[in-house]
This record gives sequence, C-alpha cells and structure tokens, in this order.
Amino acid sequence: MLIIELILIFLSYKYIPKLKEKVNSEYNKRFNFIIFSKENLKKPFIGSMFIVFGFFYGQFKPTDKISSIGLILVGVGIFIKVVYETYKKTDLKYGTIAAFIYICVMALQITFGVMMAIALFAVLLFSCMGDNSRRDNYYDY
Repeated sequence: MLIIELILIFLSYKYIPKLKEKVNSEYNKRFNFIIFSKENLKKPFIGSMFIVFGFFYGQFKPTDKISSIGLILVGVGIFIKVVYETYKKTDLKYGTIAAFIYICVMALQITFGVMMAIALFAVLLFSCMGDNSRRDNYYDY
C-alpha cells in the first residue's frame, strides 16, 4: 500500500502543475479568466478557514453552537459567492468544471487547515513548556 501511495504522490507532483497550466490557459483563452491565480484562490481559502475555525470553536466551546454554526455558514456563503461569480464569468459547462475544481481545492484547504491548526496548537504548547530557570537568571547579569 505504501508503494501505491508513493507512486500516487509522485504522479500528482508531476502532473498537477501541467493540469493547472492547461486549465488556466483554456479558461484564459475562452473567457479571459484565470482560475488558479492568487486573487481567485483567496476567497475559497478564507471561506475554508472560516469553516475550520467554526469547527474548532464548536469543539472548544460546546455550549456556544450558534457562533460555530455562524462561522461555518459564513465560510459556506463565501464559497457559494465564489462559485456564483465563476458561473457569471463563464458558461454552464466550464462554470461547472470550475466549481468542481474549487470544491476540490477547498476540500484540500480544509483538510490541510485542520492539520495546520493542530500543528499550530502543538507549537504553541511546546513553546509554553520551557526551562523557567533561565527566566529567573535573566536579570542577574
């Protein structure tokens, strides 16, 4: 199973940039619209972070479900707005393809956002755990 995963990772690193370039050139040629640009990927990223923070806030404060649901709904609303703007700039066929691409990108961002949040909490936890004896001797010099 590990060999299959390694082969898939290698193939994805090799072919995803080519696919990204081809999709960008096709959309640029037809609609003068680039999907994989920084400006077009900011809003789905912000929406996915709202969803991640809403999920973690709901886990952190189980009594405050309304705020966590509100954060998640704001993230979903941002994503729906991005898909609507994409449909407005393209036609039905290419808008649907772009919406599917944005769904995949957002799913990956949510997945990696959860992992990054866990890593951030771990870094914060380990940075708070330190040798306190050095702090006392700081002013002795």
